[in-house]
Amino acid sequence: LPSDHRNITSTTDDPIGRDPHRTQVSIDTRFTYEVEIDGAYEVLDVRSRLEPKGEEEITISGLKFNTLLFVERCEAEKIGWSFRNKYWVDPYDGLIWKSIQHFNPHFPAVSMETLKPPA
Repeated sequence: LPSDHRNITSTTDDPIGRDPHRTQVSIDTRFTYEVEIDGAYEVLDVRSRLEPKGEEEITISGLKFNTLLFVERCEAEKIGWSFRNKYWVDPYDGLIWKSIQHFNPHFPAVSMETLKPPA
C-alpha cells in the first residue's frame, strides 16, 4: 500500500453498525482517522453523513438480493479529502450484503461482498 492507517475512532455511535435497516433519516457523525501521509501519521477529524437512498436490487454470484442502499459522505478538511462509501443492507436483519469503502486518500475504494450470511 502507498500508505497505512493505525486507528479509526468514532466520537459517536457508528450508524452503519447499529441497525442501519431501521434508519429512515440522514445521520451525522464524526470520527478520527489516524493515517500515514508522506511518511508521517496524521490524526484526521472526519465528518460523516449517512443517507438512506431507497431500495436497490443487487446481484452477488448470480443471486439477486433486495437491499436498502445507504450512501455515507465523508470529509477530512485538514487534507482536503472527500469520499463516499456505499452500503447495500438487508431490509429485514441489517446484514451488509455489499459495500464500497474508502480507507486511505492514496488508495482506491475497496469493494466487499458477503457471499453467505453468518450462521
